[in-house]
Amino acid sequence: MEKKRIAYAEELNHGDVIRVFSYDQNCGMDETTFTALVVDCSDKKKLVIPQDFQGHLYRAAQKGADWEITVDWLLENDVDVFIVERFDQLLATIWNYLNEEEV
Repeated sequence: MEKKRIAYAEELNHGDVIRVFSYDQNCGMDETTFTALVVDCSDKKKLVIPQDFQGHLYRAAQKGADWEITVDWLLENDVDVFIVERFDQLLATIWNYLNEEEV
């Protein structure tokens, strides 16, 4: 587990797992902490899909807010974003484990 603070969207890759700490409530997000998956989109932005995606959709609908959260939007607001796990490192760990099992 890395726990590196992220300052730029370019530091994240498709499939990375992040932890978001939001310190203020605003129209787009409550004061909260959540874990999320980073997903690359075709329009060059990176979306954040919260672990409790269904709950997130419900809260966004109640506020009349958009359900999409981009990494750029998070970094422009009063939140801290930390990398929890890199997808490529997770794959390497799994492949190493599977290769050890075969031996």
